[in-house]
Amino acid sequence: MTLGRNDLCFCGSGKKYKRCHPDINPDSLIAGLINYYKKLDAIILEGKANGKCNLCRESCNTCCNHYFAVSSTEFDYIAYEYTKRYGLNKWQELTSKAKVKWEKFREHNKETAEYEENMEEGGIDVFNRYLKATGKCKTTHEDSPCLFLNEVGQCSIYDIRPFICRFQGYFRYDDSYENMESTICEVLGKYRDNCASLLLSEEILNENSEFIFIQCKEYSVYDRPHSLTFLLSYSDTYIRNPLTAPGVLKRYKLSKDEFTQARIAKVKQTCID
Repeated sequence: MTLGRNDLCFCGSGKKYKRCHPDINPDSLIAGLINYYKKLDAIILEGKANGKCNLCRESCNTCCNHYFAVSSTEFDYIAYEYTKRYGLNKWQELTSKAKVKWEKFREHNKETAEYEENMEEGGIDVFNRYLKATGKCKTTHEDSPCLFLNEVGQCSIYDIRPFICRFQGYFRYDDSYENMESTICEVLGKYRDNCASLLLSEEILNENSEFIFIQCKEYSVYDRPHSLTFLLSYSDTYIRNPLTAPGVLKRYKLSKDEFTQARIAKVKQTCID
């Protein structure tokens, strides 16, 4: 897709491209993520109109206190947009706080922390180790609220919040007994007791996997999710300024296919080395 500066933005906002997302390639993975979020929001609005999606209370942030993971694409998007909105000093203040919080998390969840800190990539084998490691997480996320909550407990990145924040409280995984036994959160209780108000999620989970499994016909990289706090802590050293970071900008500027090929080539070379 080629857009001129005065064309309407790919995101459907109705604004001109130059005034909306001028620094994002319309064919990029980030652009796909933005449109995916828009689709999720539309599904939830339709659900509300049909009497569903009515469990979560306005301004509740209970689920913002738990261990949860985001994809690197989501994190790059948050990092870049947050820095544009609030400035570099605010971003670096955030990452410094994350380092302290991550140390506290490690004290109670050594195995999960060790897995997070090993930035290994691979295929389904890495995915299975992710499930095992994160499944042993014993505490709420650093025993304090998400770093993106402001002083009154509201989300400072609500319009660009990651997939898990859009999913929780609105969708159920499937109809299996195991998932029905799972707890949505401390306030809402178990999935099995709230089925009538939750939407099925097979299609949207399949679409979400496109931002986690970076793949072409010959090769697939599991671009595994990480704790949001760990990524903030990690970026204190590696992404000091998201507005100039080569890795972040590559994800913004390249088309999805170009980024996929570049990422796969990098991982293949790492395996050879």
